[in-house]
Amino acid sequence: DPDGVQRKEALSRVRDMLKRESKIRVALIGFDEDVERIMPDFGPPSEDSPSDKQIRDSLGKKGDTNYTAALTAAVEAFRGIYQEDDSGERCRVLVFFTDGIYDPIEGRNVSTGFGSEEDWAEDLVDKTCSPASQDSNGFKEQFDKMGVETYAVLLGDSFRTGLDSDNDHKRRMATVSMQVIRAITGHGSSSMVEDVELDSRCKEWRDHQ
Repeated sequence: DPDGVQRKEALSRVRDMLKRESKIRVALIGFDEDVERIMPDFGPPSEDSPSDKQIRDSLGKKGDTNYTAALTAAVEAFRGIYQEDDSGERCRVLVFFTDGIYDPIEGRNVSTGFGSEEDWAEDLVDKTCSPASQDSNGFKEQFDKMGVETYAVLLGDSFRTGLDSDNDHKRRMATVSMQVIRAITGHGSSSMVEDVELDSRCKEWRDHQ
């Protein structure tokens, strides 16, 4: 979805479906190499919330796809409305739209002062699947604690072509992407992820929504 046509159409449809639901609150966070907090505070949807411009702005302007930044921002947004004494009656949903595999650094597996893409991929798995602690974000555990159900909308063919690629790096990045998506959604029966080899840290979460 290089021009964002599918994402714009999908977000517009979501807005149009929800705009008359008075009890629903929505937030919108875009991401590429970093995040763009378009509507970071949950508010009521309407004919112009999010506006067409906000939807366009959420698509990102660069080709990078940094899941870590996106999931960090999502946890922060839900934490802002979560209360420890919540009765559990609230329905919280994260819809994760992406048109590409995890690709946090411009270029192909470029080494930086902070490591290579594959180093970042290893870190993403750890931050997603390991228990939340001072040293780990524990994305899945935090979503689980706050009662957030997660769904992923995967656009484009980079996921399947990446998994089937002869290029070791591309295959590694696609595998990590699908491991993380399977862990945060718990949709282990999906044909997109059911055959993906799971990192041992993610096995607890593979079918836990």
